[in-house]
Amino acid sequence: SHAVLTFYIETSTSDNEVLLSKLHLVDLAGSERVKDSAVTGTRLREAININLSLFNLSRVINALGSKTKSTRVPYSNDVLCSLLRWAVTRVCVGAE
Repeated sequence: SHAVLTFYIETSTSDNEVLLSKLHLVDLAGSERVKDSAVTGTRLREAININLSLFNLSRVINALGSKTKSTRVPYSNDVLCSLLRWAVTRVCVGAE
């Protein structure tokens, strides 16, 4: 399965300005060829969910890289995509 560890960092500058940061460490599970692995039951459902999650993440990345402005980015198709939405779009103060 996937693992996500998120750190929230808060610091103050010498001007008493508060800076907030978020750091995601993500370990993505590898895809599995269900047909070749001969898994069944719970392991089969887990393998299918992992593959679906990786597929949805690839759809998000492809949509973000699309030159067509009208392309919908399907963040809501997967929990992992929703969680990493701000990380993959770099929508934050100070991002270049």
